[in-house]
Amino acid sequence: MWSSDNKLLAIVSEPDWFGGGGTNGIFVSEYGKPENLRLVLELDNNESLDGRIIGKVHFEDRKLFFSVVSERDWNLETGQYDTIENVRDYEYDAESEILKLLD
Repeated sequence: MWSSDNKLLAIVSEPDWFGGGGTNGIFVSEYGKPENLRLVLELDNNESLDGRIIGKVHFEDRKLFFSVVSERDWNLETGQYDTIENVRDYEYDAESEILKLLD
């Protein structure tokens, strides 16, 4: 996904579930240098296996907004998955390279 001025590139990646490799995360380029990607957030194996995904991705100027969404969560008491909407919203400022968890 490109920013509106085509100066920032964001790539959401998922692991290879069959091969067991890869990154479940989001990469963002340096401003004006799409070849220079940096990993902004990576979901760990537990989050990936729990069904968490990166979504709701959009740019506003030099800021990238995205969410980590889960439609299910493991219930330790019942030993089964509960269906929920678990969302964590983030803001990444490409200029300062600061990632913030939003309330």
